[in-house]
Amino acid sequence: MKKKKPTIVILAAGEGKRLRPHTSTIPKTLLDVGKCSLLEHILNNIESKQVSNVIIVIGYQGQKIKRKLKGKYKNLKIEYVENSHYRGSDNLYSVLCARKKIDSDVVFVNGDTIFHKKVFAKILSSNKANCIAVDFERPIDGDAMRVHGDSSGKLVEIGKRISKKTHGDASGIYKLSKKAAGRYFELAEKYFSKGPRRGGFVVPLRTMKKEFSLWLIPVEKKHVIEIDTEKDLNNAQEKIKAFR
Repeated sequence: MKKKKPTIVILAAGEGKRLRPHTSTIPKTLLDVGKCSLLEHILNNIESKQVSNVIIVIGYQGQKIKRKLKGKYKNLKIEYVENSHYRGSDNLYSVLCARKKIDSDVVFVNGDTIFHKKVFAKILSSNKANCIAVDFERPIDGDAMRVHGDSSGKLVEIGKRISKKTHGDASGIYKLSKKAAGRYFELAEKYFSKGPRRGGFVVPLRTMKKEFSLWLIPVEKKHVIEIDTEKDLNNAQEKIKAFR
């Protein structure tokens, strides 16, 4: 039987408070960088032949995302899932909102990060079933999602504050096999059963690394643009030119 293509899940529910007033009336993922929005850059770099469908998790000003994309990207099957608790949750809860629509390998993508199409291609074509896109170049930003790997390239530790030496910055693309994704969701539900909806995407990965090999896949810094602040947004206008 032919293996089902992976599902792409784009996390776009957050309010983007650090970018106000730019995000006072629109979600961060709809901010323009160059000739189009962050979200459109992400979708433009997804090859339809490589994926089965795209799920966009919306929350803050979610209807504006739907209106923006209406009638576009007919080569992609796009579905929407709503995180109605976006004000009191983080991206781990957004991921969990999409669980019922996922029955394949999955690639989770941050909606505030633009990737060159080479990055998507590298992750999707990797023979590693479970992997993380990582920028190993220095310097590493102070707010980075830091990773430490072993000598073979497998994840040892991940977080914004880790105890071991930082080897790189997790760039915002995570690929999991169908089996690993199932375990990821189990751990996420267990985590939320103990308290509120707060928690970052990487929380289940810290347990999963004991059960699954999570490989660190190197990507070039110039091919990843993460936007958290106004300074990032301004710098992105220049950086995006290198994607051509």
